[in-house]
Amino acid sequence: MQTIQKLRGLNFKAEMYPDAAKVDKQFKHAERRGIPFVVKEILDGMYTLKNITSGEQTQVSFDSLIEKIG
Repeated sequence: MQTIQKLRGLNFKAEMYPDAAKVDKQFKHAERRGIPFVVKEILDGMYTLKNITSGEQTQVSFDSLIEKIG
């Protein structure tokens, strides 16, 4: 939730899936809503960022996350 608040503070649209649903269901939801990027996991200050269109996944810092989605 802290990351969402940071992103919103930087004028990015950000949301969290409301249920503890399976990851595939969450990705399909993002696709339907036209959401281009999903953060799959946050571990030790690193974010696993997935591009929904290409399927590419990368591990990035918060600053790199901002650059990639901006």
